[in-house]
This record gives sequence, C-alpha cells and structure tokens, in this order.
Amino acid sequence: MLNFNKEKFTDYMEFNYGLKEQINKVVDQFFDEGFDNLFLIGIGGTAAYMEQYGNILKTKSNIKVYVENAAEFMAVGNKQFTQNSVVVVSSESGNTKEIIALLKDLKAKKIRTLGFVAKEKSPIGDELEHCIIYRGCDETFFDHTNMVKLLMTARFMYDAGDFPEYDKFVAQLANMIPALVAMRESFEPKAAEFANKYCDEKYHMLTGSGNLMGGVYSMGMCILEEMQWISTQSVSCAEFFHGALEMLTKDTSLMLFKGEDGTRPLADRVEAFAKKISTNVSVFDTKEYEFAGLDNQYRELVCPLAAGSFFERIAKHLEDIRNHDLSIRRYYKVLEY
Repeated sequence: MLNFNKEKFTDYMEFNYGLKEQINKVVDQFFDEGFDNLFLIGIGGTAAYMEQYGNILKTKSNIKVYVENAAEFMAVGNKQFTQNSVVVVSSESGNTKEIIALLKDLKAKKIRTLGFVAKEKSPIGDELEHCIIYRGCDETFFDHTNMVKLLMTARFMYDAGDFPEYDKFVAQLANMIPALVAMRESFEPKAAEFANKYCDEKYHMLTGSGNLMGGVYSMGMCILEEMQWISTQSVSCAEFFHGALEMLTKDTSLMLFKGEDGTRPLADRVEAFAKKISTNVSVFDTKEYEFAGLDNQYRELVCPLAAGSFFERIAKHLEDIRNHDLSIRRYYKVLEY
C-alpha cells in the first residue's frame, strides 16, 4: 500500500486497544462519584471526531451528552453545563491553544476532565485531571483516537446499564485491528482510481450520516481543504435535500460515505437521487468489507474506525498524485491569527 507501514499501524492500534483498563478505571470512577452529564469538546478535527461518539451515545445511551466546539463553548457556554459535568477532550499535539484555554478554566473551577493526548509531556496533559497517553501515528491520517474513544464510549454505555454485551464487544474489537489492515488492502485500488480520476478536481461535495458524519466533515475540512487546498461542501444526508441538491450538476463530484447504523436509508436516498443527475458519484460503503471476528450486531459501532480507512487511503493517493504533501499549509501554524 502507498505510504502505509503495516507493522507500525498494527503496533499503534494494539497499544491503543491495550489502554482499555486505564479508560475503564477513569470512567468507572466518574460513575462511582456521579455526574450530571457528559461534554465531548474539541476544535477542528477533534470536534468533528467527537461528533461520532456523541452520536453513538445519543442514540444508544440514556447519558445526557453534549458535543461542543471549544472556542464557542468558551465564548458562550452551555446552560446544561454544571459543576458536576464531566468533560472529555483529545489532542494529537497536546498544545492546541483552544483546548489549553478551556482546560485552564475547567481546572480553576474544579471540573472533572479526561483527555487523550499523544505526547508524554504537554501543556494539555498538565491541565487534565485524567490524562491517557495514546499513540498517534504519523504514517497515516486515520484518527487513532477512534479506538480509544470507542472504548471509552462503550464503557460509558456499560456503566450506564445500556450495553450489557460490553465484554463480548470489547473482546471482539481486538479483531478489528487486522480487519482494518485487510480493509485498507482491499480498498487500495479504489482509492488509487479515485485519486487518478479526480486529482485536478476543484470542488467536491461530501455527504454521510449518523456516526460517520463527523469523520466525513473532517475529510472535507482537514484533508481536502486544509491539506490539499481543494474546495468542498460537507452536508449530512438528512440535510442534502434542503439546499445542497441544487448544487448538483452532471459534472459535480459527490463523495458519499455509507455506514451501517439506522441512518443508512438516508444515504441510500441520496445515492439514488444523485446518480440520476451526476456522472461523478463516488460511493464508499463500509458494508462492502468483511470484519472477520466481529459479530454483525456490532458492525455499526465500528463504522467510524472503518471509514478512517477510506479517508486515509484517499488522502495518501491524492498527496502522491498531486505532489502536494499533506503537511503543507498556507496559514495554519504559519501565520499568527
């Protein structure tokens, strides 16, 4: 596979899966102490990926959960936020300024916090009550916090009494590590074909639904716009027919990402309509791939991990054929703003 280190990916994912006992200890403590609600807070890509797990909790648990943008939360707050709220954040670098400002404020107010950071020592880690160090991987742009966030989400659901099959699910989740490698291998030709066909495309419309939409938004915002300087519009399948459809022409590139939760019929509806209009509809569907060792009943929960295979492989092939390194920025971390 292009620019993919299988051994390193596997090592990192196994390490992150192995953090489950640390995660359980913290989540169990929150339940022992009691809490009013759960706030998943991020900025940019971390906010987008938090949406995926907020969606799972919202639809499968009785926990009151809110997903917030750190900058907006600091500016206007949320009336549901209390002294007894729990906050979860994440950061690859450990120095995201909006998250640092948020955590300093929360620490002063003695609000309980849990964070996932990829650096042993960092400004964010210094401000957290509970800091779990995961392995982020510079070989890929798959968000490795997907594994630890899914483990965290499953534990919250279990402790809330909403997920009695937790032990079986987590045991099977280990099988997703080789399954994700196999999925990448299978998807590789399609990623290369897409990149070759659309390497000079100036605009893509992206859509998805349910627990994939956060990742779809990040694909447009982080990879295509920030890392490749390609214009995009990201819209959920539910909202597609309320404005976005009018932008579709026979030449429009539409990237449709399909998962397997209860919102799949919304994606089917978009696909059926879009293919009547555009000749450039690209469908990326997790259902086409086998997840060996995972019961079908759990497939919808792991779709955020699986979709990461799509995002990463497309990104790597666009980077290569466009000769535009994913690390290049015009303004981000280049100019002060």
